[in-house]
Amino acid sequence: MQKCKNCKQEFSFRQIYKSFWLGYRSIECDNCRTTYEHSFRNRWLGGLSVGLGLLFGGLVQSSLEISFAYKMLISVLVTIFIMTLFSRLFVSYMTFEKE
Repeated sequence: MQKCKNCKQEFSFRQIYKSFWLGYRSIECDNCRTTYEHSFRNRWLGGLSVGLGLLFGGLVQSSLEISFAYKMLISVLVTIFIMTLFSRLFVSYMTFEKE
């Protein structure tokens, strides 16, 4: 996890994850109130997690031989699960730039 450049306090997992899923909102250091914004790398990682979720959801949808409604439901659930899984894994690789 990245630390604040002023006071060296580490950003929390919850703080980064919440900021990520709320549209890349800026993060404020809890200690010194310095504001940081998401880097381009974070947006790329976010796109990758969504893309992988859609890919796996589509693969599941195309491989099932059940009714359309159940197929869509399972596909959406798999997509949400994969997106959540990868975004949680990517949080530790996210970087921020001082505003």
